[in-house]
Amino acid sequence: MSTVDEVKQKLDIVEVIGQYVKLTKAGRNFKAVCPFHNEKTPSFYVFPERQSWHCFGACATGGDAFTFVMKKEGVEFGEALRMLADKAGVTLPSKIEAGPKRMKRINYSRLTKRRCSIITICWSILPEGICQKLSARPGPDRKNHRGLPAWCQS
Repeated sequence: MSTVDEVKQKLDIVEVIGQYVKLTKAGRNFKAVCPFHNEKTPSFYVFPERQSWHCFGACATGGDAFTFVMKKEGVEFGEALRMLADKAGVTLPSKIEAGPKRMKRINYSRLTKRRCSIITICWSILPEGICQKLSARPGPDRKNHRGLPAWCQS
């Protein structure tokens, strides 16, 4: 479970938004006057089951507890995460790592560079006959025919 999910799980959106706005019960949901624009009738709704909020008025925006704090406090996501983690009693790691897609891309890039360096070493060590059989293309530019990028060739 990620830190963001842990904070979301420990906090109730009604309590978070209730610290900024006076909420009144409306069926299963809560309503209030939108804190982001001037209005007379409540158009701001909090949905506890979905842990989300939405303004059906002039601003027509919505989101979760993080987006509410970001918009209300005028801070970026990292600062909103710190604020809500303090309220939830969740300790944040000293450095928040990138998402899994970003990490896979970095690791794949490293793997590709290693693979190319290994292939380059093999081309320099293996006898000419074996290299020609492997590449199925004779000649000194056999690395280009193997589909290796230019930065990988020696």
